[in-house]
Amino acid sequence: MAVLRTIATAPVWVEFDILARAPAVDLIGARFQLPFSPDARVYSFPLIKFAATKEMAYAGASRAAYYLALGQRAEAEAVLRGIISYSFVLKDNGSLIIDELIGDVIVGIGRAALTEYYTTTNDPRAAAITEANETAQKSDVPSPAWSFAYGQPRANRQRLLEIVNSPVTSRAERIEALISLTFSGCSTVADLVLGPRKDIRDAFARVRNEVGRFPSEVALIDLIERTVLSGIPSDGTGLDTRVYDAILVAEKIFLNPRLGSCAIHGLGGR
Repeated sequence: MAVLRTIATAPVWVEFDILARAPAVDLIGARFQLPFSPDARVYSFPLIKFAATKEMAYAGASRAAYYLALGQRAEAEAVLRGIISYSFVLKDNGSLIIDELIGDVIVGIGRAALTEYYTTTNDPRAAAITEANETAQKSDVPSPAWSFAYGQPRANRQRLLEIVNSPVTSRAERIEALISLTFSGCSTVADLVLGPRKDIRDAFARVRNEVGRFPSEVALIDLIERTVLSGIPSDGTGLDTRVYDAILVAEKIFLNPRLGSCAIHGLGGR
């Protein structure tokens, strides 16, 4: 009980509960200093570790156990429901697919803990949770599949555009599809020389309008679009020095950074 009390009365729960109840959360603005620097690229984002995020969900279950041991059932149930709300903060507000995936993991943690709580207290809602989950899975509207064909850049480009423009696809998936479109400028000579076509520009405008709720999210979409226009930087690792120098010369002569980016990545540079 002493250990559970220490967990349950930790001051961090004040902020946790506020977050779990928030109607909207600016995750990008909370993580990064804005505006993004001129040389920033979406591919240079640091890998965010979510171990502590998941630990909060597990600790929440221990917090609920403390209240249950005291006979405070309403408080215990509210805590467990809060874990699930916390998970949907990530799922509904995430701008990167990892946010959504971690949210799914925490949904599972919260649902399992709530089911166990209802089972322990002989509450019939334990069976109702399982039944509701199965019904929801059957009725979910599937988003466009993330399946791509090797060696078919035009078909893959169209598939990405379908994901970006799909109203039933999550915000994180739509933004991730935009990121993947940064390679589309290398798929045809016209894209390579003239830049992204109207369908790409329209896709960015649509996502910016439908997904960009906060200035930070608009800044992220602008950053992705900047990567499409300028290409993905490379230091030429893995290429012969003379080849790399020739690519850079062509890029400077034609004032087109996509030439170097596409050539370098196409030849295997990183």
